[in-house]
Amino acid sequence: MSDESVEGDGFRVLRFVVSDSSAVAPSGTASPRGPDPPLQFANRRKGDPSGPRFWVYLAIIVVIVAGLAGSVYVATNGFHRNSGSTGPTVIIVNQTSWAIPITQCNAVVFIAPSNSTVNGTLYENGGLDIYTMTPAQYAHYLRYSTIQGYEWTSGVIANNSVYHLDVPVLAGQWDLVFSDPYSNVTYANTLVAFYTNVVLVPS
Repeated sequence: MSDESVEGDGFRVLRFVVSDSSAVAPSGTASPRGPDPPLQFANRRKGDPSGPRFWVYLAIIVVIVAGLAGSVYVATNGFHRNSGSTGPTVIIVNQTSWAIPITQCNAVVFIAPSNSTVNGTLYENGGLDIYTMTPAQYAHYLRYSTIQGYEWTSGVIANNSVYHLDVPVLAGQWDLVFSDPYSNVTYANTLVAFYTNVVLVPS
């Protein structure tokens, strides 16, 4: 800013002239205001979330969420994609073999989560009865050596036979009982050998 005066008849006029400071600043001298900051730094000072820390935090959150989702997926068996149904469950392994004494039995306990079928193939030599029993029915059989009740039976399977299991069961706990029905035969034991896995297949 500069001033100029004009003399007149009995008066003096003082006039101020305002000029652009950048125009009169000496060569090489910066404006008192200084240069404007770059846009990206100005935005960060105003809380813009595009800075490096935002992306680091976002990446950490994504990793945590993905890990939790994976844990839940595994724990729930694939988010129960099969609506609660599962594939076959092995209850007797292929090539298992037993020697069942006369009037004695072997039994396998299993739980059917839904109505299912027991499938498998076995060979027996000596005569055999197969039953599905409830825990109470099997407990009575063990205590008194008499069969009070059962849900299904094969009947007496002839000596030296191959037998295919195809047994329906309702949801619940069951005993699959293999019994030697004879008390006065020449065989000391009934031999049972499984040609395939015995599996529980949901209906």
